[in-house]
Amino acid sequence: MTAEQTMMLPGVLAESVRPRRRIRVKTLFTVGPCLLLVIVFVGVGLFAPALAPQDPKKVELIHKLEPPAWQQGGSWDHALGTDNLGRDVLSRLIHGTRVSLLVVALTVPLSVLWGVTVGLLAAWYSGLTDKVLMRIVDVQLAMPAILFAILLAAVFGPSLRNVVILIVVWGWSGYARVIRGETLSLRERDYVLGAR
Repeated sequence: MTAEQTMMLPGVLAESVRPRRRIRVKTLFTVGPCLLLVIVFVGVGLFAPALAPQDPKKVELIHKLEPPAWQQGGSWDHALGTDNLGRDVLSRLIHGTRVSLLVVALTVPLSVLWGVTVGLLAAWYSGLTDKVLMRIVDVQLAMPAILFAILLAAVFGPSLRNVVILIVVWGWSGYARVIRGETLSLRERDYVLGAR
């Protein structure tokens, strides 16, 4: 809608058109940087071998614990410095994005699937089922995840599989609560009562 067409509209209608444009601009400035950050993160993960300046597993004890390039004694050969085995920190960081993306790709769908299933079952059957499932969610939310992580690492050892299990086990309860609340509100809508 052009500015001339807006001026020709009655006052109330013209005022209702303006906030929409502001909302779109705010949304663009809010979502845009987040989307750009996700695209950069995924791009770095996908093209890690081409972007990494060094081999992330290459051990060079002669270069161990070098500082970053901007500090005294640092060099641009290892822009973020090296670790205690002389491995390049920047290269390890770039290759680490792949592990993070893999964990996200595995845990989020599993947590959503589990949480949505529990939330729907709790809201649909209500009564005793709802009480039991929601008390499990309450216990889940009350326990600190770090204790379970330590227990899991002590019993099964540190691994990617254990990280995925931990995040899925601790991530589903939030989804279950939200889905249960939405399902309960939808059950009481007029069109659902009319259909019954």
